[in-house]
Amino acid sequence: MALHHWMLDPPARWSFERLGWMDCVSVSSTHKHRADRRARWESMAVHATAFRSLQGQRGRPPSHRNGRWKCLKSNASFYQIDEDVLHRGARPKRIVLIRHGESEGNVDEFRYTHTADWKIGLSSKGIQQAKETGVKLRDMIGSNVPVFFYISPYKRSRLTFREIQAAFEPSRIRGVREEVRLREQDFGNFQKREEVIKAKEERHRFGRFFYRFPNGESGADVYDRVTGFRDTFLRDMEKGRFTEDTNVVICTHGITLRTFLMRWFGWTVETFEQLYNPDNCEMVIMERCKSGRYALSYESCHLLGCPHEIIQDMAWHSKASLDEQYPGPSDLLSPRDSI
Repeated sequence: MALHHWMLDPPARWSFERLGWMDCVSVSSTHKHRADRRARWESMAVHATAFRSLQGQRGRPPSHRNGRWKCLKSNASFYQIDEDVLHRGARPKRIVLIRHGESEGNVDEFRYTHTADWKIGLSSKGIQQAKETGVKLRDMIGSNVPVFFYISPYKRSRLTFREIQAAFEPSRIRGVREEVRLREQDFGNFQKREEVIKAKEERHRFGRFFYRFPNGESGADVYDRVTGFRDTFLRDMEKGRFTEDTNVVICTHGITLRTFLMRWFGWTVETFEQLYNPDNCEMVIMERCKSGRYALSYESCHLLGCPHEIIQDMAWHSKASLDEQYPGPSDLLSPRDSI
């Protein structure tokens, strides 16, 4: 049976036109044209199968998925590393979350009244903090292990990354992805200091997680986009983006950092309300346990002001094997939601 253009529904016809395949659709029913069409369809099927295998499950090459890969090696080297990963679905050894260094806005809140939040840079102290954190990070994980970075596109986060990555040999940095979903909570555009102070006082009465700033975001909004980033991160693991000795470093902001942990470990809103931001350039460390899950280090729990129940939960997960059952959920943590 010949395939005529009038047999295609509109979406299919538009797709065929966009791809330049309409010349494969018959306007004649002669045997010669049928044979030509059959040969072309078979050729397209072969090419389409090969193309999908190169693209992966999501249908787009890794360099264009949910952000921009900035590999410090050539693209060819990067794809060679990706193809040579033997342990598909390997989980990184460690996930390190770092709040940006001291920013110009941390020093002078009036800066937000005339400078866009995403353009706020680091103070001289913040640059020094980032340099010192890079050295601490290298000493902690070792100089010969692979490192992968996810960074917020805000200037203060990118500058923090610049100083941290300088502590590593370029060959150790397997990739860098600028992730817009890791940006700071939006407090509005050019912020009027008096209005922001008033809004923060109102937020304290309303609740930090659900309060939405005028022309800005609530903590719940940040939670939604961080959930999307978490899903992307898990897909990167499943696709073999990392090896078992890789250390993943996430350069982001205080509220985004806490919201990421809340989503990862399945904490409640009440738990989030009890936590506070780590200091500038402090490292919050998630270690891979025997079970394959992740647990916050004891020092990281204290940096965030975690309640005692959370510290107990993390201590149990850090020692439990895969076949051990959790002794019982606390009111602050849902173990089924943690990863």
